[in-house]
Amino acid sequence: MAREIFTGTQAECITIIAKANAALGYPSGTSIDKPYPIDASADVYEVAIKTGTQKNALSTSEKTKVATARTFENTDKEKAKKLSYIESHSAIPFKKITRLNLRIPKGAVLISNGGTIDVAGIIQPSDATEKTKFHWSIDTPFATLQNTTSNVCRVTSAPKSRGATVTIKCNSTDGSRVFGSIQLTIG
Repeated sequence: MAREIFTGTQAECITIIAKANAALGYPSGTSIDKPYPIDASADVYEVAIKTGTQKNALSTSEKTKVATARTFENTDKEKAKKLSYIESHSAIPFKKITRLNLRIPKGAVLISNGGTIDVAGIIQPSDATEKTKFHWSIDTPFATLQNTTSNVCRVTSAPKSRGATVTIKCNSTDGSRVFGSIQLTIG
């Protein structure tokens, strides 16, 4: 059975848990999971359910709030949730990333027709615990990215892309949910 994630308000998550427990025949007080706060101030919570009996107990509208495939954003939220737990319950020190800046070499220009430029992710603090993996993305078809998990990403321009503006975004993957972005104009 696949593990799936229901995202909703805390009250909706509690309702989902009750329905899944009833479908499984669990006695009152037993639970499949508990609502995890993703953004408690905005009343956004998640609860894990399994495909099959648990998911089948949900209404059609509730099933639409179940994600079978986790995108980077959902995975990042999951890591943030775990990081919060680790920070509050662990004796092992963990330093999360607090800032992520993107830089290109001084004077570098991304030229059209296959030109390349390296964009570096600079983190603070420099002694963060999990600082070697990143998630890079780009907002346009006028350029492509290579090496999208390390702290340096190579941007390559497409043919006939002169004058296009591209935005490159880099997210931390340590659960701190920090990101940086930079705009480049292809020359």
